[in-house]
Amino acid sequence: MRIALYGIGEEQLDKHKDILRSRLSVVNQQAEIHCYQNEQKLYKDMSNYDVVFLREEALRQFEDYIMYASDRKKITMKAGKELRSFYLDDIYYIEADLNRVHLMTNREENILPIGITETEELLDERFIKVHRSYLVNMDHIDRISNRSVYLDNGKKIAVSK
Repeated sequence: MRIALYGIGEEQLDKHKDILRSRLSVVNQQAEIHCYQNEQKLYKDMSNYDVVFLREEALRQFEDYIMYASDRKKITMKAGKELRSFYLDDIYYIEADLNRVHLMTNREENILPIGITETEELLDERFIKVHRSYLVNMDHIDRISNRSVYLDNGKKIAVSK
């Protein structure tokens, strides 16, 4: 992975560079990290990087994310002929569809050949059944109204009586 850091001051950039290197090594990820204080030079070289940090707050959030990445809970389920792993905190909701489920993550929809009851047994206490067809990750609930749950990705899910 190639990372570019920009504009905080040389001492701060070096500090963040060391933090990133140490935290990435914990999750067995190697990184080539370059620091920039010249905006034009960074823009010229930007296509050479996988990740570019222009704001210190975004950089701090990434450092925190990496620090806790090894503590994230993961489940593995069969998806067709392959096994797929999902971080539980990335799952927004799971919707039943006959003898399979639609597992919605922060990036994609996955259709898995497993029933909702079997899926519910694999999940932890952060998932609640709001309807016979839906399991919702409570960490992603934005608000609850009369008969609906609204998730932080904008999805509206019906709640049963």
